[in-house]
Amino acid sequence: MNFHEQGVRYMREGNYEEAAKAFNAAIEANPSDPIGFVNFGNLLGMVGELDKALVFFDKAIGLQEDCAPAYYGAGTIYYKQEKFEDGAKMF
Repeated sequence: MNFHEQGVRYMREGNYEEAAKAFNAAIEANPSDPIGFVNFGNLLGMVGELDKALVFFDKAIGLQEDCAPAYYGAGTIYYKQEKFEDGAKMF
């Protein structure tokens, strides 16, 4: 099981601290892979750290301009913040 799979499993279990460790390890192991940043952004969104989540989604988009999960994640965060125009641009 890789770091991404571990992190997702921990998220599903509600063990957010361990999920953060796993996603951080994924980012450290492969900092050019946008999926680590997307997963960490999703985790931050789940725990209410919406502005921090956007930073991670932006980083993922910077690494891979067509990273659809990052755009979706950012759109979801903007929606939660009631920034509907920004969200629509991401979707």
